[in-house]
Amino acid sequence: MIKSMTGYGRGEFKNQDYRVVVELKTVNHKYSDFAFRMSKTLGFAEDKIKGAIRKTLHRGKVEVLLSYENMGEKQVDIQVNTSLAAEYMDKLGEMAKACGIPQAPGIELVAKQPDVIVANPVEENRESLLEAIIGSTAEATKQLDQMRTTEGQALAADISGHLGCLGDIVREMKPLADEVPKMYKNKLEERIAYLLDKDALLSSERIAAEVAIFADKANVDEEITRLKSHIDQMKDIISSDDEGVGKKLDFLTQEMNREANTIGSKASDLGLTNLVLKAKAEIEKIREQVQNVE
Repeated sequence: MIKSMTGYGRGEFKNQDYRVVVELKTVNHKYSDFAFRMSKTLGFAEDKIKGAIRKTLHRGKVEVLLSYENMGEKQVDIQVNTSLAAEYMDKLGEMAKACGIPQAPGIELVAKQPDVIVANPVEENRESLLEAIIGSTAEATKQLDQMRTTEGQALAADISGHLGCLGDIVREMKPLADEVPKMYKNKLEERIAYLLDKDALLSSERIAAEVAIFADKANVDEEITRLKSHIDQMKDIISSDDEGVGKKLDFLTQEMNREANTIGSKASDLGLTNLVLKAKAEIEKIREQVQNVE
């Protein structure tokens, strides 16, 4: 069962302290890579998030968008520096007296002075926050995996169609490849008859030797056999329940292209050359789709 490397998933999790929303977006990538878009204060959770996602995703670039809301009633801790307030009160009183102001400074004026009242954010409950992060990540990963699986099924169907066409082309190659030595022998005899007098014709043994040498150089039986084997292997992988097979499929695609190139370099028949071009076109279509497979 192959999966696509592109997809999207969203997860939300709430507990008594936090509400966390995680969005995951994935695109093609040769390896496994992560990009985080979240508060720097959540850096402690990166490895946990990666670990949770990697249980399901094996390859691709993952963009993680994370936001959270503190659901606790007390989000800040207000501290009052009473000794500093008293000192401000004394100094402001002295100023009022020195300036002939009968009214003493009020508490409102003292409270506005720097560092008298300080509001400190309540320290995060990391254990509770991490619980919410992992919960939302798990849900987002589940949705993402469903989308990647659905798209993977479409990829498998398309690749299988091209493999079927490629298999038909390869089957057409075999009889043409077998005829190449015979065609060469006939052309060789015609050329000799044209260039030499009938009395000076080469012996049949010499012609047979030349044909044998040519047949050995033009023989593509091994390449056709390997190409058929690669096609069968790819079909087996696509129909299996194995995951993370994108690299295997990519390797087989490269091997199929290499065998087709070798057949093309040995081909001395226009019909066989045309079949090689058709085969390479199908292999390229397979390669394009394989690039999307996890």
